[in-house]
Amino acid sequence: MDRLINARCGLYLLFLGLTACAASKPRGQVVRMQGDFSRRGSDGSAPADVKANGAYAISGGSRGSVLDVPFSPEDAAVFHFSLGQAYSLDNDPQRAIESYRATLVHDPKSALVRARLAAELVKLGSFAEAKTLCEEAIQLDPGYVDSYLLLAGIQVAAKEYSSAVSTYNQALKVDPKNRDALLYLGVTLAEVGKVKDGVSQLEKLVKLKDNSESNIDQSVAYYYLAKIYDQAGEREKGIKAYQAALKKRPGFAKAALALSDIYVARTELDKAYKVLEEAFAESRAADIAERLAERHLEQNDYKGAVIYLETLVEEDPTNENMKLRLALVYWQVQWLDKARMLLTDLHSRYPGSSEIAYYLGELELERGDFDGALNFYKKVNSDYAKYDQMVSRVAYAYRQQGKLSAAEDFLLEAMRKRADVIAFYPLLAAVYEDQKRMDESRLVLERGEKLFPNDENILYYLGFTLDRLGDKKQALRKMEHLLTVNPENANALNFVGYTLVEDDSRQEEAKVYLERALKLKPDDAFILDSYGWLLYRTGDRQTAMKKLEKAFATKPEEGVIAEHLADVYVALNLPLKAVQVYEQALRSGGSDREFLARVQTKLANVREVLAKTGGELVSPPRQITAAKPAEKPAIQKKKRKPASKR
Repeated sequence: MDRLINARCGLYLLFLGLTACAASKPRGQVVRMQGDFSRRGSDGSAPADVKANGAYAISGGSRGSVLDVPFSPEDAAVFHFSLGQAYSLDNDPQRAIESYRATLVHDPKSALVRARLAAELVKLGSFAEAKTLCEEAIQLDPGYVDSYLLLAGIQVAAKEYSSAVSTYNQALKVDPKNRDALLYLGVTLAEVGKVKDGVSQLEKLVKLKDNSESNIDQSVAYYYLAKIYDQAGEREKGIKAYQAALKKRPGFAKAALALSDIYVARTELDKAYKVLEEAFAESRAADIAERLAERHLEQNDYKGAVIYLETLVEEDPTNENMKLRLALVYWQVQWLDKARMLLTDLHSRYPGSSEIAYYLGELELERGDFDGALNFYKKVNSDYAKYDQMVSRVAYAYRQQGKLSAAEDFLLEAMRKRADVIAFYPLLAAVYEDQKRMDESRLVLERGEKLFPNDENILYYLGFTLDRLGDKKQALRKMEHLLTVNPENANALNFVGYTLVEDDSRQEEAKVYLERALKLKPDDAFILDSYGWLLYRTGDRQTAMKKLEKAFATKPEEGVIAEHLADVYVALNLPLKAVQVYEQALRSGGSDREFLARVQTKLANVREVLAKTGGELVSPPRQITAAKPAEKPAIQKKKRKPASKR
């Protein structure tokens, strides 16, 4: 009957393909069970009288309707078997199993059908019944090799290695050159520690010439031989076997990746990635593309990663995360049009995605289109992980444009949605400060302090604001409280130390605070300025000049630092230097009228004395000291380009 099934199932499969399989690519794989049908069956020939009236056809709407089953047992067996084949191709093992069971009703002695049924049962994990069917198939037809192979595979899965080895050897008695049996026997022997015997089987396999009947060619044989060598610790032999596999099939992804891993373990990175690049040039395999993309991204070589990410997108156009990743890499290399095209496409299909809307907003902002950016930013939901960053971007952009009322409204709306975001309180305070509404700045910071009593940024900004409002005692208390929250907060140490410098009775305390701050941030311009000012106030003017020159070199745009350095130059009788630095201080003073008036007075004093003495300060003029710390709290960092996703 097996031969009869072989002869007739071709016609059935043709009809099945026309009715149900032709429209789409089969989702499953053919289970390799088919034996040599030409020597099967009892009558020695295939039927020649296929009916022309469509007796074997399957009617259009459904597969396997009982109304379609032919009357004769032989035809019915072929009918159900053909259905089983079709369902197996469609990766529908449950229906395939039913069809093969129905086939056995009409042909109970078929070894082929038992093997096919066993293969489908394995897919569903029914190993016990599958094993029994394979054993029955071997009894019915000892020459059908695929029954042995499936049975051995089930035995390996059950860790019955000795039985599996015996079954593979039986298969090789039937067909000594069977590639599947040689491969799986070799691998199984190596698995149980018989590495030499396993190698011996695979060496037989690599000597066989390739043929079209098996997917196991010499490249596969060398690949598994290399894996066994590697497992046995014979790394050099493994490398040669992998190289042989790649010579036989230059784009063999698994062999290239395995060989690359060996080179990476030996820190021979150039060799590792050369192997992958050569294999990718041959095959453009997705697995290799992914590895090479990661390598280039780790090295921040975004241009180098592009070709591999593009390959991954081409390989799987439904992978939206990969498309997003590619868009961000395009952005990194400033291919903004390509980035925008990908992101816009993603947004059109996922209009509710906050992440895509966020990145489109970021991109438009970088392209200089704030209105376009705002359009996307407003689509970002308040529960999105980067919602706070989005709000910060918009507030910063509004401040840059001088649209302070718009910034205020945007922040108030954001705080209505997310009162739990700490960063919003200092941001709104900064907007109020920009508007010279210092009392409202204080109030919003105090509100933030109640909600987040130990937040360092809020405490620092509140202390700074209180100082600006003239409440120096309360400002000092806030900073001292901040230092109980974090004794290592260098900015707070600097603030307290600088404040105490002006009190002659507490300058030793000031020194302790500032030395702690300097130890934490030895190159910070503001701390260097405070410490230099302390040295000046305590009489060590030459050391003060060194510290202040370093601070000024780091932050020449900070007016108070320039003022302090010029004061020291005056004290050291360096009037020409003092004039230059005072002038720089005036250029940096902005709109702070008090500061500008103070520096202009000092500059005028120096110039007056210079005019009278002809270039030398006989007695340095009296200088009015700065009345506030140099450093402002950091509220808004500069916008960064996006990093790609991993």
